[in-house]
Amino acid sequence: MDKARIDLEVAMLHRTIWTRRRELSSDANPSPLTLIEPRLVATRLLGLEYEIRPSIGGDGSRANGAPAAGFLDRSRGIIAVSEQFSEEVRRFTVAHEIAHFLLHDWIGAKVVHRDLPPIAAGVVPRPRHEVEADYFAASMLMPQKLVTKALAARFGAARLNADDEITSFYLASEGSKGFFEPRRDRLSFASAIARAESFAGRRFASLAGCFGVSVRAMAIRLDELGMAQG
Repeated sequence: MDKARIDLEVAMLHRTIWTRRRELSSDANPSPLTLIEPRLVATRLLGLEYEIRPSIGGDGSRANGAPAAGFLDRSRGIIAVSEQFSEEVRRFTVAHEIAHFLLHDWIGAKVVHRDLPPIAAGVVPRPRHEVEADYFAASMLMPQKLVTKALAARFGAARLNADDEITSFYLASEGSKGFFEPRRDRLSFASAIARAESFAGRRFASLAGCFGVSVRAMAIRLDELGMAQG
């Protein structure tokens, strides 16, 4: 399944969420970010149960039985996440399992473990359906229109480039950690944007905090949308 098809599936889910927003929020005018809270979507919209467990064993796909972040048990209608991981990872994991529920019915009743939290994504080769589920989760939690609006509100532009001297000056001078580390990877600039809490003398909630995801997940989303070019 290509990204365009996944984007279409996410758009359909977002429309359904908005149409049924009264089921997800008691607020007369709920914000879009409140409505796409993955636990509410899983339980109130899709009718799944949500569980937090002290730990979840791996499914054999990782060495040394490393713990999993969560799983979907389709046969029992359960999404479970491990409290060993951060709240940001748990939210992303729920969205990831929602993706399996909606996109991968061929999995059937099999229990699907999500063994890699977002920060570790890309460390080892992953099955195609796992990559698809991560992309779905990112698109669900960080919709392009909302990310564009949030980026422009904070930095004055919908796309940023590391070669821009003014942008680089403010990110460096206002303490965006790791921006000028000697061994930068391709996401260093996007990560600086994702974690920044001030720019040009103005303070604000970071993009990662605004969308309730890890800095790494936010950086990957900015990069794939072409909004932070390093």
